[in-house]
Amino acid sequence: MKHKGFLTVVETVYHQLIDGQPTGEPNNFQVPLVTDEEPFSRRVVIDDTDWRDLASLGCWLKDASYVRIANEQGVMLKRYPTPAEAEEITKTVIEVSLGEGSVLVRPRTSCRFEPAALDKVRIICRNGKALLHITVFPR
Repeated sequence: MKHKGFLTVVETVYHQLIDGQPTGEPNNFQVPLVTDEEPFSRRVVIDDTDWRDLASLGCWLKDASYVRIANEQGVMLKRYPTPAEAEEITKTVIEVSLGEGSVLVRPRTSCRFEPAALDKVRIICRNGKALLHITVFPR
């Protein structure tokens, strides 16, 4: 099968103790793509009322090579939040279910994965509302 392009991921996770030097764990790779279909990319607000699947958020893709879900709650503030606002932002944790089990996405963080079944991905905010940026890359 001829490839139509590549998805390239470049990431490094650093760990640093208070009095130590940071150590990085790089993880860079490419995923070959077999379609030239456009990625799905949206900013959406998720609340704590119902689990939402990606199709209900407008995603037209049926299969994905990679999914990135970023919790952008508190990212685009134009001023420093008050202590009460900062505490409220901290509570807006997103839960992403992949069928059996789930992952947590705290404010200003993201998760990335290759779903075995895109239609099994569900999202909910554990408290209140959160702004997400969801990107689904085609296979």
